[in-house]
Amino acid sequence: MTTSKQIAMRIARGDFLVTIHAFHRQQERAISEGDIKACGKTARHISWQSEQETWRLDGKDTDGSPLTVIAALEDDLLIVTVFRPEMNRKKR
Repeated sequence: MTTSKQIAMRIARGDFLVTIHAFHRQQERAISEGDIKACGKTARHISWQSEQETWRLDGKDTDGSPLTVIAALEDDLLIVTVFRPEMNRKKR
């Protein structure tokens, strides 16, 4: 069984693929691959989301700003989407 620490470590070292959706969100939200890796390195809260069968990592980007990465483990580790929590709050 894969643990939350293993997911974070894989993201931190760049052992993942980015879905088309996540790629578009990266472009839209100015989030780089380095930011995704930094989130894996700094993740303080990692949780399994059983309804979506995804992992949620809450960490920081390369500038130290909050960043959330949603990942799914299939044949590869897939980055499903990325967002900045403060952007999510503004939309509510």
